[in-house]
Amino acid sequence: PDEKIAARAFIDTVIRDRKDEVAVLSFTGETTLEQGLTGSAARARAAIDRIEFVPPSGYIGGGIAVPGTPPISGTNQTLAGSTAIWDAVWVTSNDVLSGTSEKTRRAIILLTDGVDTSSRLKRGEAIDAAVKADVVIYSVGIGDAYTYGLEEDTLRKLSERTGGRAYFPRDDTELRGAFAQIQQELRSQYLVAYSPTKKVKDGTFRQLKIEVVNPELRKQNLRLTYRQGYFARSTTASNAAPAKTTRQ
Repeated sequence: PDEKIAARAFIDTVIRDRKDEVAVLSFTGETTLEQGLTGSAARARAAIDRIEFVPPSGYIGGGIAVPGTPPISGTNQTLAGSTAIWDAVWVTSNDVLSGTSEKTRRAIILLTDGVDTSSRLKRGEAIDAAVKADVVIYSVGIGDAYTYGLEEDTLRKLSERTGGRAYFPRDDTELRGAFAQIQQELRSQYLVAYSPTKKVKDGTFRQLKIEVVNPELRKQNLRLTYRQGYFARSTTASNAAPAKTTRQ
């Protein structure tokens, strides 16, 4: 599948062996940690190679499934071919990246068509989890040759809310160009700090807006990429998943 090719390209283009840490998760049906955080690019590649596409019943390729077709294989056909994007973002933010040092840059590179079919969590809950964990999401929209099911608007909103970007490469050259830009942003961002007038940490979401005020720079139509807000986390705040969506 194209996603595996893109994932290998990301490892080859961006990850610095023994300097960066990377984890690999798949989310066909349920979120699976294929490889925990590691400084070994070889382990990450091996984890990617182990991931297999499980087609839904009646899948004939090109994003098309023929209804009424018997199951192909697998023990849980209710999850075959489904994708749980929002669950995967939540798990990655809270369970995989939350334990890393506060000095590290936390980012999710989401390789998907953007079509979620089986998450128990909603998109907003996944975004909130990423924002609370200081995780930036870079979405790379990957579809088939005819871009079946590519949810560009969904992926843009997901990335922009967390301070990332969404990319929709049409070929290998554009894909590697997207990864090069992601790498540049991850390694050369500016840190802006401010003191809010509202000092109470009540756990509410505080919206942020940053503007270019220099008249000459405004003429250049610069695009600012930043997280659109933060949660004023109280001392009693919890990252637990909502009760209605908690997995057993």
